[in-house]
Amino acid sequence: MTLKRAYFNAIVNNETPIFVELPPEDPEHGKKCGRLKRHLYGTRGAAAGWEDEYTAFLQEIGFQRGLASGCLFYHPDRDLRVVVYGDDFSALGSHDKLNWLETTMEEQYAITRRGRLGPAPEDAKEATLLNRVVRWVDGVGIELEADPRQVERLIAQLGLDGANAVTTPGVKPNKGVAIDSDGRVITVRNDGVHLIEAGPTLNDYTLSNDVAVLEGFAYAYSDMTGVQTRLASDEPGWYRHVFEGCLEEETTNWRKLEWDVETPIGTYTIFSVRSADTIDELANELWKPAMVCATGGDCESIEEDGRFLEVEVRFTASSVAEIGEQGCAFDPGASAKIKKFITKYTCNGVIN
Repeated sequence: MTLKRAYFNAIVNNETPIFVELPPEDPEHGKKCGRLKRHLYGTRGAAAGWEDEYTAFLQEIGFQRGLASGCLFYHPDRDLRVVVYGDDFSALGSHDKLNWLETTMEEQYAITRRGRLGPAPEDAKEATLLNRVVRWVDGVGIELEADPRQVERLIAQLGLDGANAVTTPGVKPNKGVAIDSDGRVITVRNDGVHLIEAGPTLNDYTLSNDVAVLEGFAYAYSDMTGVQTRLASDEPGWYRHVFEGCLEEETTNWRKLEWDVETPIGTYTIFSVRSADTIDELANELWKPAMVCATGGDCESIEEDGRFLEVEVRFTASSVAEIGEQGCAFDPGASAKIKKFITKYTCNGVIN
């Protein structure tokens, strides 16, 4: 199911108020501004606010939140499993339990029912989920087909629209070819990792015999496929890491979060933190916003106690064009990059 106008359900935190310009037809236009009670699409806290909203609601009706991923939920009494991606909710369960979930969700939100896959004759056999084609195959189960548009994007980036596939004699077969985040064409082959410099024709190119290097380390297949992975999944994305502080018998006080990110125009990163004395307790703690980052490397003060600190970094691209210092709008394909983030803490008052 899909929730209509999902972000409008996200309540604005009073500690970080948001003000907007009143529309021209308002008699107070130009004199006063409006303070939002709920988020609008495009406000920086909308995604995090919506996550807090649906998490609280699902837990209220009996779901438990996943430990490995905060987007996974399980209802132990009804044996229901739910995966949340933005405003899309995918559920696995029996017909009567799914009926209960849809009815309960409709009492709280405006939803669109997207169909129900299953073995029964009245069940749908094919549906689209996040631009992927999902099929029910009798005797097999679920079959997933990747978004076909990603192939078209890669071909367009390589400038190969309308080109035919070719095999170059004498060239060792590639295990993979992709464009990295700097626009370079990288190939992984049996004899190593190489940089390809394109020529005027498909068969006219230069193959570097040296292993490509990124910041002093050998370039890996996962590096070159990072952009392709991002294309295959919609924004925003996130990364989480758990830091362990002092010994169990000591008191850990987390005090600094140091970061280094690159944020092209139209992108930004949001840091959130939570802490607890045990891993089990950590999963049940609420996220606290730490900061919204532009490019830089300053330290941000945090006040968190507990042996374990979890840091979440969200990478978001704006859907609204912004004008940079040079007067040009942002690149819609741009993505924020994080180089590092580290923490500083004290053990019984001693800085580590």
